[in-house]
Amino acid sequence: MNFLHGKTALITGSGRGLGSHVALALAQDGWRVVINYRTNRSAAEKTAERIHAQGAECLLVQADVRRPQEVERLVSDIQQQTGRIDILIHAVGDFAQKPLLQTDHKLWCEMLESNLTSAFLMCRAVVPIMQKHKWGRIITIGLSSAAAIRAYREITPYAIAKTGLLILTQSLARELAAEGITANCISLGHMRDGSTAPTIDKNTVPMQRLGTAEDLVAAIRFLISEQAAYTSGSNILVSGAWGL
Repeated sequence: MNFLHGKTALITGSGRGLGSHVALALAQDGWRVVINYRTNRSAAEKTAERIHAQGAECLLVQADVRRPQEVERLVSDIQQQTGRIDILIHAVGDFAQKPLLQTDHKLWCEMLESNLTSAFLMCRAVVPIMQKHKWGRIITIGLSSAAAIRAYREITPYAIAKTGLLILTQSLARELAAEGITANCISLGHMRDGSTAPTIDKNTVPMQRLGTAEDLVAAIRFLISEQAAYTSGSNILVSGAWGL
């Protein structure tokens, strides 16, 4: 298979869930895919097997992207094996639901580290590689209701982190605008393959259905295409109008 002239797409948190679906789709499109996982190697290996079964190639790299040293190792390993990182899709982000005054310090920090600090660390590590090639695509995964300042019941630290993620993404877009690198956020609503609300009633969504991995992949395919070369700093809602 012709792998798009050797270009590499790194999808964090792609061993399972929505990230796994994204990895499979991009591999099918011809990208050399890097699957990143934190602890569940078995699930990541199954994703890699499915990619190999469709005649594509991928790398499997373990790293906890909340930790600076592990991010450095992850990026170094990828560079040694591929020489480049052209796309970063940051799909890492733990979820927790608990009243604010019952949220302890550990859980607060975990939500911020998983959803926001990890994105900062990853972007800081991969941008210099993209700058060398004067081309890159950064996509973060947000929350459709987090673009506005509002109160949140039982998901406060998670929502704060996702609002910060949007600010981070748009700040990167502004700083990198002249270097051929775009940065955009895809903000999700209630997804069938996600973890944010696995038991949500689809009738609470204006479109009367939950989102799917295919909905997310469609938005990603646009943002990494040359047709989106002038699209940077955007926040694309893939939510069926939920959260508006």
